[in-house]
Amino acid sequence: MTKITLKIVLMLGVLAVLIVSVAGCTSNVANNATSSNTPGTNTPMAVTYANNYLTHLKSTLEPNNTIPSSNVVQNGSDAAQLTFTLKNTTPNSIWANGTATTMAFNIKQFPSVDAATAFYNSQSFGYTIMTNDSLKGTGVPQGVVYAQTMGHNATLIHGASKIGSGSSFLQVTGSMIVQQDEFVVWGDISAMPV
Repeated sequence: MTKITLKIVLMLGVLAVLIVSVAGCTSNVANNATSSNTPGTNTPMAVTYANNYLTHLKSTLEPNNTIPSSNVVQNGSDAAQLTFTLKNTTPNSIWANGTATTMAFNIKQFPSVDAATAFYNSQSFGYTIMTNDSLKGTGVPQGVVYAQTMGHNATLIHGASKIGSGSSFLQVTGSMIVQQDEFVVWGDISAMPV
């Protein structure tokens, strides 16, 4: 499998993950907390962001794509975990019966954009930087999810990805990280034949 083929498969996975970016019908929020980061509530805005991410992804699925499983879990007072599987049954030149892509992401709301940028910079070392133009084809939520969560557009969007060292013909792995103002989303992607 060529490096370009692996990159294409990874970008398909990133696209699938980022399409998931809006509020989910299948979310599990600890203690049935309301989705707000205001005093007196238990659910961080990161959970709202994760649910919005999942809803957005579901609303933008192409034919032959489904999300058979997904989960949003609160992780502390300022973070969430988003996991889902995207199944694509469209035959392609790599795997004849399509792919199943599993994604596991952490979503954290930092106290400031500077704090989020410092974290992004420390995590994305060695990754391939994605520009705003290259993010468009990956499904990365370029502000849609942020705007739905915060009520205004993000002013800063960064993205980076890398292909995992364990990739083979039967499985492609990778990692990605995206910053939208004070939110950072990072995690792993794994794609394999159906």
